Amino acid sequence: GNDTLKVPRSMHAQNRQRLVSLMNKQSCKGVALLLGGTSKTRDDSDHEEIFRQESNFHYLFGVPMEDCYGAIDVKTGESTLFVPHLPDSYRVWFG
Repeated sequence: GNDTLKVPRSMHAQNRQRLVSLMNKQSCKGVALLLGGTSKTRDDSDHEEIFRQESNFHYLFGVPMEDCYGAIDVKTGESTLFVPHLPDSYRVWFG
């Protein structure tokens, strides 16, 4: 809501940089791949459960959307966010 504390995106970038620094100290190489929270429905129904982002993914990327992936290059610190492509027909439901 309007009274919610605004969190700057720079905080998540700093969190990712801290992770990269720790991984470099441990001589880790490669890419860290993270899966965000996934959307879930009840069995045999179209009822969606209330979504909650996976905590580590939220800490590093701050993205509230479900079914996303994030990748962080340990050598360069460069990060990439993968957001699912939704068909145009979804605009009716999501705006």
